Amino acid sequence: MEYQAIAFIANDLFAVRIEHDSLQPVLVQIDTNDIENIVHKVSIGGDVTRVDTMTSDWVGHRLLLVSGQALYQLPLDAFLTTSLLTPRKLIELSTGATDAKQLTFDPFKNTAYLLTRNGSLFMLNLSKGHVRNMASIVPCLSSQTYTVLTILIMLHGKLCRHVAEFAWNRASSPKIYALTWNGLVVIDVEENNKCDEVRIDWNKFGEKGLKAMSAFAIADKLFVFVTSSEMLIYGREKVVPIPITYPPLRQILAVSQSSQPYPERSCFALPSSSGIQFTMVNEGKTGAYLEVSKPPPPNTCHGVSLPQTHYEVYFNRKNSDKVKHIRSYTEKIHVENGILDKETDYEVTVAWLNRYSEASGTSDPKPFRTGFGYPSAPRSLQAVAVTPDTVYLYWNLPETLNAPIAEIKYKISQQASGLTSPSSIAVQEYVDGAFSPITSDSASCLVSPCRAKIANLRPATEYKFWVRSINSFLATSIHKSHLNSQFLEDAEAISQEASARTKDIPGTLRPDNVTGSSLLLRWNSLQAEQPPSLIAVQYKVTGRTSDWKAPSNASFDPSVPTILVLINGLLSATSYDYRFVAAYTGTFLVEGRVVGYQEYYYQGVQHAKTKAGVPTAPQQVEAGLDDEGWIVSWKEPVSDGGSPITSYAVEMRQNRSSEWEIAERGLDGWKLWWRPAKNSRKSWEFRVRAANSEGFGAYGYSSDIIGQYISYILAHPYPINSLIDGCLVVSPNIGTHGYISVPPVAGESSQSWLYFVLTISLISILIVLTLIFLMMRVRARASQLEKERNQDKNCITLEKLASMDHAPSQPMPPEMINEIKNLPHVRSEFVCLEKKLGTGSFGEVWEGVASHLPMIGEKETKVAIKALHEGYEESEKIKFMKEAVLMNNFDHPNIVKLLGVCLEGPKQFLILEFMEGGDLLNFLQSSDHFSSPTDSFPSQLSLRDVLSMLIDIGRGCAYLESNRHVHRDLAARNCLISFRTPDHHRVTKIGKFIYLSAIWLAPECISDGIFSSKSDVWAFGILIYEIVALGQKPYPFMDNKQVVFEF
Repeated sequence: MEYQAIAFIANDLFAVRIEHDSLQPVLVQIDTNDIENIVHKVSIGGDVTRVDTMTSDWVGHRLLLVSGQALYQLPLDAFLTTSLLTPRKLIELSTGATDAKQLTFDPFKNTAYLLTRNGSLFMLNLSKGHVRNMASIVPCLSSQTYTVLTILIMLHGKLCRHVAEFAWNRASSPKIYALTWNGLVVIDVEENNKCDEVRIDWNKFGEKGLKAMSAFAIADKLFVFVTSSEMLIYGREKVVPIPITYPPLRQILAVSQSSQPYPERSCFALPSSSGIQFTMVNEGKTGAYLEVSKPPPPNTCHGVSLPQTHYEVYFNRKNSDKVKHIRSYTEKIHVENGILDKETDYEVTVAWLNRYSEASGTSDPKPFRTGFGYPSAPRSLQAVAVTPDTVYLYWNLPETLNAPIAEIKYKISQQASGLTSPSSIAVQEYVDGAFSPITSDSASCLVSPCRAKIANLRPATEYKFWVRSINSFLATSIHKSHLNSQFLEDAEAISQEASARTKDIPGTLRPDNVTGSSLLLRWNSLQAEQPPSLIAVQYKVTGRTSDWKAPSNASFDPSVPTILVLINGLLSATSYDYRFVAAYTGTFLVEGRVVGYQEYYYQGVQHAKTKAGVPTAPQQVEAGLDDEGWIVSWKEPVSDGGSPITSYAVEMRQNRSSEWEIAERGLDGWKLWWRPAKNSRKSWEFRVRAANSEGFGAYGYSSDIIGQYISYILAHPYPINSLIDGCLVVSPNIGTHGYISVPPVAGESSQSWLYFVLTISLISILIVLTLIFLMMRVRARASQLEKERNQDKNCITLEKLASMDHAPSQPMPPEMINEIKNLPHVRSEFVCLEKKLGTGSFGEVWEGVASHLPMIGEKETKVAIKALHEGYEESEKIKFMKEAVLMNNFDHPNIVKLLGVCLEGPKQFLILEFMEGGDLLNFLQSSDHFSSPTDSFPSQLSLRDVLSMLIDIGRGCAYLESNRHVHRDLAARNCLISFRTPDHHRVTKIGKFIYLSAIWLAPECISDGIFSSKSDVWAFGILIYEIVALGQKPYPFMDNKQVVFEF
């Protein structure tokens, strides 16, 4: 066993130790005449597992101990009559006061002194709960030269003895002795913590002297010092050594007649017990609970540690001389069931005393009857299942209430099949003719039959129910926690069991089809034995507190085996909650009386999410002219498709027969207007569409542009030049007097003799007018073509851009500069290069991460980055930019998207959609070489895979043709795939637009240099061969020159 600490109270020696058969410490009283003899032993409970140091409060008859970071007390008044003592925490120690080494106590100030292992001394005021470092108030301890090794408080007293009575050892001049590296210091607490050195001849201790001392004690006028191997009794004449049998010594105590003095006896006198106030309630049928007032503190002896108060409770049975006597050491007293007699009247009195003061009389008696407030069991319990999750309970009032009826409450317990024990359940009370929507842990009842509603049960499950009567006054009293166990044990207050089986679920509701704007739900009936009378479907947006909605025609007869319910008008990419509600109606008998009911079963909430979609068309697209030229404005779409709008794109055309041209892409999502860079006064039509992470949405078209333009002409005197294809064309270069002339209509003659002449004349005039109209149309068409040619001088088409060729020294043309301004620009700080993928003709291709992309937003996105190499020539940069402009004008799922460009200083990046699978040619060749699956490459491609690639590329080519663009170099090396493995949905996309190779060129391209969509069809045929042959080179035994020569 291991001793952890010892302490004296008078001549009684107490010790804390750990025994071999337990991890919890025990407190023992040791016979001082025979240390092997244990007078008594108790276990120490609570959270104390180890005692760091301990001292005694001999006045309060308690032990003070430090365990971890707290100071505890152990009262000893009940030590000899119990087997377990639980320490009570007094003070939570500060961080600096932990790692305790030694503890001593002054009961006259109710103050402890704690020494830590690093030499710090703390004062612990138990009355106020304060902890203070004494270095801040004791001058000698604040010096760095004083490191405290051990301490001892001495309350010197004078012992008086008288015949046949106990004499008090009265204290005077409390002092603290502290052994430091500089010597023995005494601190006078009463003299403002004055420090004096105690003269000790350290030479008498040999060569080591003071440095060899680890502890000391004082007994009357003797000093006892301890080294690592012996005790030294220091006297004025000599030093007597005493060897230590089992070194090292951990703790030394010295007790003398003057070492534990007491204050005046009057400090402990208690007032008469006749003034005691106490409250008392029933606890169980044969128990009681009392709360007794504490005695007032004494008017004198302030700050003195006081002994524990004892309480004596007397239960005097009426009309009898029998008395039950209860003793307690706390003011809250539990009289356990079984001690008192059942349903018996008592008169109760209380007295208080302590170990120094006897009891003086008793309190005024109070009447008490055991069992009051405990009713008998409810009667005639009945359970009725009304829905798959709801049961009604009915019962009659107890035969014996034993308390006012308003105080009686009823708790419900239930046990489902398969469970081993019942458990309490919340109920809905029946109040004012209806069940309360709020649940409670108990129900009340004033008239039979009583009733309660129990919800949230499991469907198709057998349940057992019990009702228990309780007294609400007792249940809400201050000792409620102690009562809970008493109520559970009161079998006489529990009704007989009643059972019921909840109804079966009537059917299931599951999504049958989900789109971006609708949910199609399928109801399947389960043919329940007791079906509901009606089924309704409800839905709402997930996470919102709005009420549930019901779609039209969503109520139906549950006997229908299967029915589809359509919920439309929903938002894209949005989660919705849905459920069905079943209505149940019927009747049942309660003690021969018919009771009707109507209840609803709400299916557990299920979730479905509509598919993500693109935004709807922008609203109220309007275009008009002002002093600065054209301006287009619009309002946000009705729906963003379930993803925030990242950008807008604007397109324009001159009239309905013209092709739409991309005017602006990548407008910020917050911008709802646009003004073209060209301020031409021509008529234009505009359309706008929004984009989110899913792509571009529908177009919103400008309204009546012609009408707006006429209104503008009326307000601004520009001349009308011509009317072409239904569009007004205004030229600011014509004079200020232009006009439109309308030919007059000829009148009709009434002379009959002129009919023939007029007929011939009209035919001739009609022919002439037709010729004039045709001439005017030819001239107007020629004029329009001339204007379009003039207009084309400031425009660049995709075909022109693709066919442009530049000398190395030629600067970038102004048309391309205008197109570059429309590119989605990204700052270099938002682009991060991570892994090099390869090297191209213009530079390097990297895998990286980009954010703040115009079409995606601030989130980080994995991208492919084409970087123009350092030291590039101007012609290389023009070709580099040419590819960016081309890709920016395409928006198709089978064409790699341009996400942005970075053109800051020497950094020239194209930021593209990342295609994890790489180029198609490498993938095909890899598939041919690997016949068994690996993590990096699939097995040989199936026919479905090959056809899927051809269809993807064909769709991309069709899109290019619809936009009147000829690719010129359609080949497997210029196509990319999204994933290599078949685990993901693999998509093939056209990815490069600039390079040429003779092997893939059509004959007319080689011989005449003519490129068209037909030449792309030729190249697509070569690409088909590449895919089917798994990447084999066309014309494998011929180079480019030989191919050219053959054609």
